[in-house]
Formats: sequence, structure tokens, C-alpha cells
Amino acid sequence: MKAKDITYRDVYHRICFISAGKNYQKVTQQLPDHENGNGVLAYGYVDHQAGLTYEILTCAKLTDEGLTSYSGDNTISAKYRSASVKDCDLFIVKDCKGFEFRHLDKIAKIKIGYKYSDGVEITRGLSVLDGCRNSEFPDDILVMLLHGGRRPEGCWVRCEGIKNGQLVGMLLTEPDAAFGVHVGDMIQFTVVDRNENYMCIAEV
Repeated sequence: MKAKDITYRDVYHRICFISAGKNYQKVTQQLPDHENGNGVLAYGYVDHQAGLTYEILTCAKLTDEGLTSYSGDNTISAKYRSASVKDCDLFIVKDCKGFEFRHLDKIAKIKIGYKYSDGVEITRGLSVLDGCRNSEFPDDILVMLLHGGRRPEGCWVRCEGIKNGQLVGMLLTEPDAAFGVHVGDMIQFTVVDRNENYMCIAEV
């Protein structure tokens, strides 16, 4: 399956194999045995600002006989942003306990370093938001702004947590109409069910 067909929920905090793409040599050149690999083992996570990201654990080689991973280097950080590998083949490594053990320190640092806040972690777990998420920036949600009799307008909002039972986020795109809110403003929004099609709305 191509990486562009994978949702962030499929790879979030999971190890996967990503086939070598056009950036493979440039990104992996400092890693052991990069010249022998035809892909990488990577750990999926979300950077609140930079979006869906894959931290490379090791270079690897996938053949008909199976998957071979090389030694890696936990002192080196090399990563792919999701857009750069969207046309690469990707699959989740199901039996990955051995790989996890070899990279416990690096994985632990990612979990701690990129946990933006408890509130954001809660919003990432809300599957009702998935239809409104930006595929490359999972914390960014398409929200329909409502204001009086004006025509509703969709804008991107970056989730920052939950307050008083409503989702809270920062407005990322400037509305075309005069809604009284602007890029950088914090707004509250809710999820509504329209015949099992969920959408997010904000009355501003």
C-alpha cells in the first residue's frame, strides 16, 4: 500500500517499513548500511507543528524471503515528513517487539518530546474528527465558521485541547468573510453528526 493511502491513525506510535524513495540516499546517508537497504524501518508520530512524521530507526531490506534490518544508530536523528514519502510503499510491522527493544531509548524520547499536551493527545484519539483532519497534519481540523446570516466558510484550525466540553484550536487560515476572527485567534468548536457524516462547526 502507498503511504498516501495510510491514515495517521494506522501508523501513530507504530513501527513500519517504508520503501526507498527519491530522498532515501540523502536522508539515510549517515546511517549504517544505508547503501544495502531498499527502505527503512521508521516510527510514526505527530509533530504538532510539522505534522505526520516518521523517525527512521534503521535502514532495512525487504525481499521475498523477508525483512532484514541493519544496526541503526540511536544517536542520529533522521526523519521523513509524510509528504516526502507519499508515493512510497508502506506496511506496518506487526511482529516488532525485537525492533522496539533495540530502539527503546529513541522511541521513548519521541513519545516524551513530541507529546504536545494531554489535551491534544485526547483530540488525536477522537475518531469522530478523522473525516475533518488534514491527512498530513492530523492536528489540523477543517471547521465551518458560522456567524449570523453569513454563508458558512471552512477554515483550518489546529487543535489545542478541550475546554468546557468544547474543542479549542488556533485559526490557521484567514476567513474571506468578516467573521470577526483572524489567523492566530483561539476559537472553540464542536462536532455535529449529519446523518453519520461528522463535521466541525464554530459559532464565532
